[in-house]
Amino acid sequence: MSKDEKAASTLKGVWKLGDYRRSSAERERLFPSQGALDWFVRQNKGALVRAGALVMLTGQWHAREQLFDAFVLQVGHEAALRHAGQEAGKSRQAA
Repeated sequence: MSKDEKAASTLKGVWKLGDYRRSSAERERLFPSQGALDWFVRQNKGALVRAGALVMLTGQWHAREQLFDAFVLQVGHEAALRHAGQEAGKSRQAA
């Protein structure tokens, strides 16, 4: 069984959203309030669900820790690429 398959078949690391945010200082730094995490989830809910990072259990949303963390980094990477592209465009226009 691959590492991804093991992660997909375990409940270890499945957290209610508020508990996910509070489970590490790094997450609290990225999402300084519950409102910040809620906004991120609202903006990305469909993609989070498709990625398997957000699941509904007992009528409540839960984060699958490793997949949610990876998704957060991917969204940040994509935002950086968009920003870098905009900056590159501004540099070429100024030249």
